[in-house]
Amino acid sequence: MQITATIFKSPVEENKVREIIQAGADILRVKFAHVSNEDALEVVKVVRRVIDEEKTDTKILVDLPEHKIRIGSLELGKENVEKNKTYILRPAKFSKTIEDFIPVDALDFKNFFEVGDKIMIGDGEVFFKIKEIVSERQVKIVFPDGGFVDQYRSIISNRLADDLNHCEIATDSLKLFKDIKPDYVALSFVASASYIQCVRGQIKELYGDSWQPKILAKVESMGGLNKIEEIVDAADEIVIARGDLGVTTDYTKVILEQKKICHLCNKKNKSVIVATQILGSCLQKSVPARSEIADLTNIILDGATGIWLSQETSLHSNPGQVVKVAKNIINTIEASYEV
Repeated sequence: MQITATIFKSPVEENKVREIIQAGADILRVKFAHVSNEDALEVVKVVRRVIDEEKTDTKILVDLPEHKIRIGSLELGKENVEKNKTYILRPAKFSKTIEDFIPVDALDFKNFFEVGDKIMIGDGEVFFKIKEIVSERQVKIVFPDGGFVDQYRSIISNRLADDLNHCEIATDSLKLFKDIKPDYVALSFVASASYIQCVRGQIKELYGDSWQPKILAKVESMGGLNKIEEIVDAADEIVIARGDLGVTTDYTKVILEQKKICHLCNKKNKSVIVATQILGSCLQKSVPARSEIADLTNIILDGATGIWLSQETSLHSNPGQVVKVAKNIINTIEASYEV
């Protein structure tokens, strides 16, 4: 089983990249969301240089940006919200306080929302409901459980996940890879084979036959689940992105969908990777929670060909240790069972 480790911080810390490589990660993932394309490209260049210096065959994966709607900037950065109090959303890049309005980095809200929609913030830690659509530039919302609003966090619903043009923003990044051609390209919120075909066409148009990366399709919405068979057929590999999948669909069924997708990919002899919240407890402890060991064990026994470590390596002060823990569990299970 392959281990993909996420390298996120910009500017990147070379010693941590080296540590992850030496711990045995097979693929290094660079996310192009949250930072500019140029900043992310600098991370890719550093990663490539360290790989060359280490003389390994570690691969590079670029996770292209998706078209997400995000909370704008707040003077305090983060503010608490009161349970069931009415707040205002407006298209804007900045608000002094959410008591005035909550800024959303969009031109307008046309076709974004319907009354009653449940909208998640980030990975679903907080959600709000649409109370009233005043206009394309003003929406009234409530937070049924209270919580907080954190600047720059994404807002997501099943409607937004499948209706936004992710292909348009993702393909803008492809023009940057003339000199550094990554081994893998990952696409977010894939809801049909046409998105994959669009990116393949853009790569062909820009690079001809000089660069042919493997294209990974991240399944993380109801649209992706509904067209999973055509997506599996069109992509080189499938990524089950459990974070957003648990936000845009019924979170109680995420692991059932994971098992179904693994079974389908095994049947079609297609590589399948499981991502998100695999060894999260290792951010605080040297030994993972027993539930996470059980989770990783089941991922292996389900026939997945790889895992992605996200925050586990991108935020960890000692990311190589997490990679070693993952490899230890994987090696133990693979030695004990025929997988």
